[in-house]
Amino acid sequence: MNEIFKLKYLVLDRLHGCYNVPIIFPDCIEHNTMANDLGGKDNVLGAGFFDVMDDGTAYCYGESMSLNKTSRPEDQKLLQRFM
Repeated sequence: MNEIFKLKYLVLDRLHGCYNVPIIFPDCIEHNTMANDLGGKDNVLGAGFFDVMDDGTAYCYGESMSLNKTSRPEDQKLLQRFM
């Protein structure tokens, strides 16, 4: 049975030589757990939740309480470019 879940995201400052790297993952994983697996919380520029709207556009919102980071307007633009 498929469960519907929210999507979370991080934008990392850098990852393997790339900069401003968006990472999307299911809400069953904590933001801080994913951040720690990918270089630590100091590497996180923005974090929150992610949806794809009916018209196919990215929508970023909310915040990560575990990282004390919020969704930024530029996160939505960045994630849209990667879709």
